Amino acid sequence: MSIIYPLDFAIFVWGIAGTYKIRQQVQLLGKQKKYSYQPIVLTTVIFILVPLIVLRLNLAKYSDFSIVLVCIEIFWFGFLASRGRNIA
Repeated sequence: MSIIYPLDFAIFVWGIAGTYKIRQQVQLLGKQKKYSYQPIVLTTVIFILVPLIVLRLNLAKYSDFSIVLVCIEIFWFGFLASRGRNIA
């Protein structure tokens, strides 16, 4: 049994915030026809890179759960961003 550290919880909250923000960007793309894909891509890259950088810098303790959660978030954020291309 592993211990759940605060960084594990923070990564979970980061995933929820990223999902909300990327969905918001995709909905905005659907409403405006002249809207570019750049904000969606930039938002997705930021929400993918920040947890990877935090884990790599090893600033706080984290469990194996964090690594698995970050991997799932990367694929989920990529999926959400790719859905934006289907809307336009």
